Amino acid sequence: MDLHGSGENTDLPALVENILQEADRAGASDIHIDPFESGVLVRFRTDGFLLVQHRLAKSLHASIISRIKILARIRTDLHHLPQDGRLTRPYHQGDIRVSIMPTYYGESAVLRILRDRPDFAQIESLGISATDAKHLATAIRRKRGMILITGPTGSGKTTTLYSLLRLITSDRLTVTIEDPVEYILPTARQIQVDAEHGVTFSAGLRSILRQDPDVIMVGEIRDTDTAHIAIHAALTGHLLFSTLHTTTALSAIIRLLDMGIAPYLISATLETIIAQRLIRKKCQRCKRPEGCRACNYTGFHGRIAVYELVTITDALREAITTAPTLSHLQTIAEHEGMQTLADDGAAKAEQGLIEKAEMLSTL
Repeated sequence: MDLHGSGENTDLPALVENILQEADRAGASDIHIDPFESGVLVRFRTDGFLLVQHRLAKSLHASIISRIKILARIRTDLHHLPQDGRLTRPYHQGDIRVSIMPTYYGESAVLRILRDRPDFAQIESLGISATDAKHLATAIRRKRGMILITGPTGSGKTTTLYSLLRLITSDRLTVTIEDPVEYILPTARQIQVDAEHGVTFSAGLRSILRQDPDVIMVGEIRDTDTAHIAIHAALTGHLLFSTLHTTTALSAIIRLLDMGIAPYLISATLETIIAQRLIRKKCQRCKRPEGCRACNYTGFHGRIAVYELVTITDALREAITTAPTLSHLQTIAEHEGMQTLADDGAAKAEQGLIEKAEMLSTL
């Protein structure tokens, strides 16, 4: 099949299927299909990097988008509003999440490839140190309190979050509110955010508290209202997991203070904070800068997370009540043995798992 041709006599279903299969074989996390004035660009995001896969004729654009909409069961006659959907393929283990967005040159499509993760139940497989894994194992057995995972978009927070939730035993009821639900937890009640019908994070969380949960997961604390309800849930006998977009673990405390949460409430509820980044792994097959066929001659294959884990100690709790500066919290945490993202990255570079330069550019 000529993917770069004029578009005449092109088998569109086969073309789209070919793109999906290519992305699956490449281990891509996302497929980007973008129209421009003179053509259509198909790019795959692999190991965090967006690479051009195909340049297609502009005449193919409308038919490609229409085919994706059909597979994702979303409206084909709606072109001026964003739409979301999902599709599955027999050769792919997991769903493919579809986002359609109108742009200047026509509708673009981003397909997020969600993979079933058999390693979710293995904390160590994520790259967390044995010491930190023990701290986490203790934290998730608690009956109350808050565990936060921080980091920018694409840093692997979801994988860590689900890995921890998979370890919750079935004798404890887990209820989640997510946007979107990415992976299925076998024994949890999972709720999809639907703002159009009034199911927001804050509204959903209020309803969850009436469901007699033991463990609550809020996909993200995005606003003050959600933060206040989450703190209340953690204070009144629930173990609560959530994520925040902050650069370091201790920055989460400052972010909660900025949201108007009283220092004494943060001190009373917060138990553990994890910050993380994903860094490309050195190809373990060739271990050469010039790479090999297995790593597409890049020298890298796959990604691994570097972590910063903070257990809220008595000294940190006392400091939090004074509405401290970030540097003050950092001094206390490091004095009590906290390893920073840079420390964990340096250790993984020493083990030959990542390049130091790669680590420094990511952090």
